[in-house]
Amino acid sequence: MSVIQQRTIFTAGHPEDVSWVVDINSLKRVKDWVDEYPSLLTTDLNQMKADFPQWFVTIASRANPVACSCGEYIVPKEGQLSCISCNSPHRGHVRGIMWVGMIPVQLAGTDKVYDRVLQKAQSGKLYLPLTESGYLLVPIRIVYPGNWNREAPSCYYDDNFFSTLGISGANSTSHSHHMLSGGKMCLFDSWQVMTIRDVLRNRILPHALAQVRIADGKRPRDWFTR
Repeated sequence: MSVIQQRTIFTAGHPEDVSWVVDINSLKRVKDWVDEYPSLLTTDLNQMKADFPQWFVTIASRANPVACSCGEYIVPKEGQLSCISCNSPHRGHVRGIMWVGMIPVQLAGTDKVYDRVLQKAQSGKLYLPLTESGYLLVPIRIVYPGNWNREAPSCYYDDNFFSTLGISGANSTSHSHHMLSGGKMCLFDSWQVMTIRDVLRNRILPHALAQVRIADGKRPRDWFTR
């Protein structure tokens, strides 16, 4: 079954919803496991479409997505890796496959953090979306390992998450925050086989909520369990 993904882009300042059918074959040259075990990617695509429909697959260089010269993402579609916006094919070497999207993190019950976020919003210095119902939308990047699913994916926060919370030190290696350097999350003592959806739902969402609670003054050990 084909999986359609989508993204809102801006053309001449106007929003436009674009969609495409994910072409798995164009990712087979990126990672061997896609060619050898395509059902792993198919499972992730179907689960993510059902539970996190605004997320999509792109290509990565280390921990960051590869961008087109026009600034948009490169995605697998129509038999090649090409730009979401201008459809230019990607000619360079590709090292990784990545999921990108946002997760909603509830701020209710965190008076200190919520006040800080509102102050940033009022001063025009809030760089993450805040919903009317009090959820901060946090960009996340999930990079597949070279031998999925025998190894854990690498998962990263956007830098603006920590600056918004006012805990800049947590964006480096931090045992108390369960963080590694470069915004990388420490999610597992040892890898337990999961799908990308389950990593996102069962590990990343609780991890992000813990960061908010810690920034609000709660003890890390009360929010991190294994």
